Amino acid sequence: MKDKKQTITEGFEDYLNQVLRIELRYLNRLKEQLGKPVYVCDLYNESFYTEILDRWKSAYFSINKIKQVKPDQMNYSTVRGFKESLALSQVMEKGLDQVLFSD
Repeated sequence: MKDKKQTITEGFEDYLNQVLRIELRYLNRLKEQLGKPVYVCDLYNESFYTEILDRWKSAYFSINKIKQVKPDQMNYSTVRGFKESLALSQVMEKGLDQVLFSD
């Protein structure tokens, strides 16, 4: 919103760098994507809202949030780069949760 010089919604001014907006947009062929025609009255229907929310949640959790790095892209030319490459290889091998939350 700042990039497009839009006004920030009231109450969010103190959280400008802490808010993450995630959206799922259906631009075309809504009937084919949802499997049924959508009417204005559906926008006020709780079951329709829940279904759309579940679709958004599914789409969000299907996003790969860990960047895959190939070994040939790793930086071995400096000590810091070598340490980062070692850490990255552990994350790639064991998984982020295992590295962060292991005893």
